[in-house]
Order: sequence, then structure tokens, then C-alpha cells
Amino acid sequence: MNTRYKLITGVFNYVPGFIILIFGMLALHSTMLLISDYEGTFSFFDPKAWMSHRQEMQLYWSVIAIGLSGFVLTVLNSDKLRALKKINDEKKQTLKLLEDRLAAMEATHDGIGIVDSEGHLAYMNKAFKTLHGIEDTGNYIGQHWSHLYEGHDHISKEALSKLEEQSFWCGTMPIMHGDGKIVHAELSLAQLPDGGFIGTARDVTAQHLSAMEKAQLQEQFYQAQKMEAVGRLAGGIAHDFNNILAAINGYAEFLVEDIEPENPSRQFAVNILQAGQQARSLVDQILAFSRRKTMNTERMDIVQPLRESLSMLEASLPKSIDVVTDIRLEHAPVTGNATQISQVIMNLCVNAKDAMAEDKGELRLSLKKADINDYRTFDIVGASASLEQQEEGEESNLPIRIDDVSPGRSRLFLGHFREGTDYVCLNIIDTGSGMSRAIMERIFEPFFTTKPVEQGTGLGLATVHGVLTVHKGVMIIDSMIGQGTSFEIFLPMLKDEEASRIVDLPHAEDGNGSGRVLLVEDQPHVADMLVNMLERLGYEAHACKTGLEALDVLRETPGAWDLVITDQNMPKMTGLELVVQAHLDFPELPFILLSGYSEEKLQELMEKHPAIKAILRKPVSKPVLAQTIKAVLSSSVQKETSYAQA
Repeated sequence: MNTRYKLITGVFNYVPGFIILIFGMLALHSTMLLISDYEGTFSFFDPKAWMSHRQEMQLYWSVIAIGLSGFVLTVLNSDKLRALKKINDEKKQTLKLLEDRLAAMEATHDGIGIVDSEGHLAYMNKAFKTLHGIEDTGNYIGQHWSHLYEGHDHISKEALSKLEEQSFWCGTMPIMHGDGKIVHAELSLAQLPDGGFIGTARDVTAQHLSAMEKAQLQEQFYQAQKMEAVGRLAGGIAHDFNNILAAINGYAEFLVEDIEPENPSRQFAVNILQAGQQARSLVDQILAFSRRKTMNTERMDIVQPLRESLSMLEASLPKSIDVVTDIRLEHAPVTGNATQISQVIMNLCVNAKDAMAEDKGELRLSLKKADINDYRTFDIVGASASLEQQEEGEESNLPIRIDDVSPGRSRLFLGHFREGTDYVCLNIIDTGSGMSRAIMERIFEPFFTTKPVEQGTGLGLATVHGVLTVHKGVMIIDSMIGQGTSFEIFLPMLKDEEASRIVDLPHAEDGNGSGRVLLVEDQPHVADMLVNMLERLGYEAHACKTGLEALDVLRETPGAWDLVITDQNMPKMTGLELVVQAHLDFPELPFILLSGYSEEKLQELMEKHPAIKAILRKPVSKPVLAQTIKAVLSSSVQKETSYAQA
């Protein structure tokens, strides 16, 4: 097949020569015939005609010689002609291949750019221009390629260094798109023989965001695992630890009552009581933050926990810190949890105290009704869609926004105000060191703290965030470095008809109680302390170590007891089991359950039997115990509202 092709090709190579020769001879022969016809009659009489005819014949043979020469040259140069034809065909193929490659480069979704040996952009395909937001190529062709990645010189230098060493570099670089947005691109650079390089760029913004989201979810997962471990640990030690605190706080409370105010030893008792209360608060924070369910909420007046917190602050804060209060409301009814709200106040005040150098400065606390119209310029008035769709009682993550107000001053917004809702505003202002935006961005992270080792847990503001989420509140933090920080806490106020349903626990003074109380507690020091507390309140008390012993006492002295107060976690028979057994024989006898467990666990226990009228979580304070017993015995508080905070 190849031989035949070469033969045919060879023959065709001679065709041009044959054509030249044949057509030349035919043309000349035709000319001679025409001339001879025209001049033949006179040729015998004119010598000049004969000479002309002779010259024409010479011309005739010259043309034939030229044709033969052309034919011979064609034959002799056939190889060169074939070579030229081959070169021409190859160039056509190369040109077509280049055109196809260029079309492919323009059609690909990956950006492709070519940089010459001087580092100047020589070519950019359509995808490359789209990725970088380039509309006019003329502004970039001939410019140095690094202009596309201004602000990332360290990456550019690293890329060039690797390119020189390995003739290849691959990495990810943020790109400033023409419209100002940031696009993340995966770049690959390959060295070219002339010293330039070709680069490809692929938009990996979606993958980058996905990776960031994955990392955040992974961090949240690790955080959830950490909090679950903390919760298990806290739940495991809470009962035993709260039993210890119950005795410490109870006896310290007795000492504070019994020692005369002018006695220097009284301050020692006050310090013990405050330390015990702080220990309990820390356990509460860990339990509150680690559990998944929300704490029990009820209609309450926020003024009461605020005044109680102020009393504790006056005793615990250094005298060098001036505490200024401005409480403009006698009552501020909200739906909330008194313990959680107290934690918020105490945490913010302790943070304020720690922010003031050498414990010197001013701490201002105010309570007033807020006008949400004053905050419309902050664009936080009007519930977001997620808040509008939120069911009553359901928790939702509150939106967070941070604005830069001026150099060194930042403002954080947590949550949204709801239209048509009245709010009470608790404002806590300190003259401390303030906080930077970088710190403000992390203040709600669990275990994040700027305090020295062993001086902070990092749970304070994380707990505040959780409490505000439960209470559907709003917070505005305004901080100026070197001047101080303002915390504004906003809680939805109850309407008048809702506030009227708030039931106050009756106040009980020492010695005003009457009746016989059977106490069931397996810890001797806790039992002794509670018996003393009950007797100080005016009750006749008797203690049993186990539920079985208490059943025997009840059966031996039927009708002699007005109330049973029992611990829940006891050997052989739990408090709930005691309630079930005793209720069969004494259906009218009320019970108060004591426990060191978290509130969710206690609420579950309370719902399991109608004879349980109230639950107190250890350590229980004397005023709360007095109020709860008075309420249960007087039946002034229904079961669903009788859950008391110890």
C-alpha cells in the first residue's frame, strides 16, 4: 500500500512539468500556424518574411527547450518539492493543533495563565479572567503577575522559590475578585523552558467554606464531648460535693447569726459562707452549661435576685471599688430562673472587678425599663425569621454581631428585640481595662479566659450566653480599651395580667414555724446541721439515717408528723421509694425532697409522685428552707409552682 502511494505521489510530482511542456508547445505551435497562414502567400517573394519565419522557428525550439528544461528540473527536484510539501503539511497540522489547544484552553473551567521569562502576564484564558474578575485584559497583559495577588507577597515568594527548586508549585491562595469579594483558588505553577511558567487556577471557595464548616463542626463536636465529660464529672461529684457544702454553708450561716457584728470573728464566718456560696455557684455553672435541657423557669420579679446579689457583692468586693446602684423599678416581672439570673449578675460583676487594676475603680449597676426605639439605629429591633418561628419554650441560638465603633472601641450585639415586647434593662458598667475586638469575638467560648492560671474558669460569659438564650434576652456589650466596658442585659417583661399571677413565697422569721418535721438524711454532719436549722426556725425535728428507719418511725407514731424532709440518694432505700411506701399508709402526709443532683433530675423526681410537694437542691439556705416549709404546710403554693431554688 505504501509503495503504491509513493508511486502515485511520484507520478503526480512530474505532472506540473508535463503540463508546462505540453501547454507551452501547443501554444507556440498554434501561434506558428496562424502566422504561416497569414504570411504563407507572400513568403516566396519577400526575403524578410523568410528571415522572420526562421526566427520564429528558433523561438519555437527555444520554448521547447525551456519546457524540457522545466520538466527536467521538476524531475530532478522532486525530492525537494516533496520535502517542501511535507513541511507545509506539517505546519498546517501544527497550526490546527495549536488552534485546537487554544480552543480547549478557552473552553476549560480552570483558569490558565502564561507568564514570560520577565514575570509578565502573556496570556489569560476566559476562566482565568472570570476567576479574578478581570474585564479588560489590556490592563493586565504585560504587567507583573504578582499584581493579581497583592497582599499575599509571602505566598508569591514561596511559590517562586519552590518553582526554581522543583520547577513546580501547588498551593491555595485567597484572591481579591474584581467586585471586592474574596475567592479561594488552588494554584499550580509549572516552569517553561524559556524561563517563564504556566499557571492554572481553580475556584475552591465552596470547598474552602465546606472545610471551614467541617472544622467548626468538628470543633463543636469536640467541645460537646468535652462538655459531656465535664457534665458527667460534675454530675458524679455534685451530690457528694453539695452534701459537704450543705454542712459548711449551714454552720457558717449559724455562726454569722450568732456572733455579734462587732466581734472580729464574725467576719471569718462571713468569709466561710461566701466561699461556700461561690463553690456552689461554680458547681451550678458547670452543671448548667453541661446539661442539654433548660433549667426550670417561672414567673418572678427580677428585682429580688438583683438585691440579693448586691448584698453579696457589698460583702465580697474590695472596699477600694465604689459600687453605685440605680434601681428605678420596684418590680420587674419576667419569666425566668432566679438562680440563673443571679449567676449572670455575679459573673458580670466578678469579671468587672477583675478588669479593674489593683481592685480600684467604679462599678455601676442600674435597672430600668428599656425603650427599644432607642436601639433601632443598631439594627437589632425586629425578630429574625428564626425567632418568629420559634415555638414557646424552645431554645434557639442567638445571633451575634460585632461592630467597630472607633479605634479601640467595639460593640457586640447578642440577640434581637421583638416588636411589641417590653424589656427591662440591667446595665453593669466598669472602669476597667476594656477588651479588644479579638477578645470580644471569643468571650462566649467555653473555657476561654484572659485571666491568669487558676484565677478563671472561662465559664462565666459562656454561662451568661446560655442563660440569655433560655430567657430569650438581648445583650449589648460596649467596650473601649483602657476605659472600661458596659454590659446591657435586656429581658422580656411580663404584661400586667401575667405579672399578677406571680406568687410570692411567704416570709418566715426565726422561731415562727410550728409543727413536727421528720428528717431523713444518711450524712451525719448534714443531718445535724438541718436539725439545728429546723429548730432555729421553730420546728420540732427528729432525724433518721435511712428510709427504712423512717418508715418504722412513721408507723410507730402515726399522725405525729406534719412533714417529712428526705434526702433522695440514700443506701437501701431512696427518697422516692420512701415516698411511695409511706404514701400508701399516710396519703395526706406531704414530702420535701432534698438532693445534690441537677435541677432536671429533681424536676423529673417531683413529677413522679403527687406527695412530693417541693424539691430543694443542696446546699439549702435557711431562708429558702423556711419559706418552702411554710408554703408546703400552708398549701399556699400549688405543686407546679412550688419548685424552690435553694
